Amino acid sequence: YKEVDLEKVVHQIKELSNGAHSVSLTGGEPLLQAGFIKMLIPEIRKMKLPAYLETNGILPDELKKVIDDIDIVAMDFKLPSSTKCRSYWQEHEEFLNIAKSKDVFIKTVITTDTGKNDVLQAADMVAGIDPNILFILQPNTFDLNNGAVQKCMEFQNDCMKRLTNVRILPQMHKFLKVR
Repeated sequence: YKEVDLEKVVHQIKELSNGAHSVSLTGGEPLLQAGFIKMLIPEIRKMKLPAYLETNGILPDELKKVIDDIDIVAMDFKLPSSTKCRSYWQEHEEFLNIAKSKDVFIKTVITTDTGKNDVLQAADMVAGIDPNILFILQPNTFDLNNGAVQKCMEFQNDCMKRLTNVRILPQMHKFLKVR
């Protein structure tokens, strides 16, 4: 990683922000830099732009440090059957309970291995917090021809029984070859 001071980041944002919707705080995981975000937000406010946080949704204590200054939260929901990692149910629930005070939406990647039970558990958790939170199913780009899109359509129907707004959206950054 390359460390950049606040002044340089603010200068870069000013150069790039003409006509921008918001300033996206993304990563890696931006909440690993919560202290820097706290310093950056007042500068973003001077530019009259909303702060848009893209996060893995597993660091609720770090979110608490910056939530008052964030406008939009894009929370990734890590499903164990998709990631092949441990589950983060407790972290996601605590995180979403904090994030719900803002304009928040959830994205979850659907692979050929994603289990229906994981998706429904996530949908039930979201419904218990606020059934109107946008829930996005993203077919893994590498699994598009291996059934991921079909799974998304099936999962969308199941999730719509619990949530009011469930959409399927491809991982556009992968199509555009942007990391």
